[in-house]
Amino acid sequence: MTYRTWLGVLHLAVAAFLLFTFVFQIIDLAIGESLIPDHYFVFFTNDTTMIAIVLLTLTGLSMLRKQQDAVLLTSAALAVVPLAIVTGVVYNLTLRGIPSEVYLGMPWENEVLHVFVPLFLALDWFVLRLFDRGRPALSWSALLIALIFPILWVSFKFLRGYLVDGWFPYPFLQPSAGPGVIGGYVGGIAVFVVLIAAFGILVSKYRSASLLTAGRGVRSGSAGTR
Repeated sequence: MTYRTWLGVLHLAVAAFLLFTFVFQIIDLAIGESLIPDHYFVFFTNDTTMIAIVLLTLTGLSMLRKQQDAVLLTSAALAVVPLAIVTGVVYNLTLRGIPSEVYLGMPWENEVLHVFVPLFLALDWFVLRLFDRGRPALSWSALLIALIFPILWVSFKFLRGYLVDGWFPYPFLQPSAGPGVIGGYVGGIAVFVVLIAAFGILVSKYRSASLLTAGRGVRSGSAGTR
């Protein structure tokens, strides 16, 4: 089994585990009569988890079936990394321990969604996929892809909150928090996403350049022995 095949199997296994956890939490909340679908499915954590499940499945299948991933798929895979890291950082620093309708499930469910997912996606992109020869180098346009979901999510939540039901998913987005606090959080998260995505692009460029240099070195060495 090649390293890329092994990594593909790992991606599919993690996707299956996340799907199980996600569905288990939904059933758990529904049984406890704590599930509010209109709220549950618009939390940043849950949206990010759904995206991660889809992308891990797609990248896993690509690794098993192809020698190299498509640039668009790789860009999308990078885009979910800063989203997951934001989820982990914001939850563990500001929301852990705060009662909320979405955190009424079993503790292990929340640990998977708020700790395991961010750690795995970060480890996967910045460590495990350093050895994946099928990951292409990304251009700076991948930054735009990384910003699509955060922009749509924030826009939708504010429009819905102000124009529809007055509900906001997190305390720091509440109108009562004030424009300074809201702007600080939204702006800070945007900068964080850009920085993480930019670093991820640099890593992909550096890794691809290293593989290219190594390949040239091997060919040169082989030619010199003839």
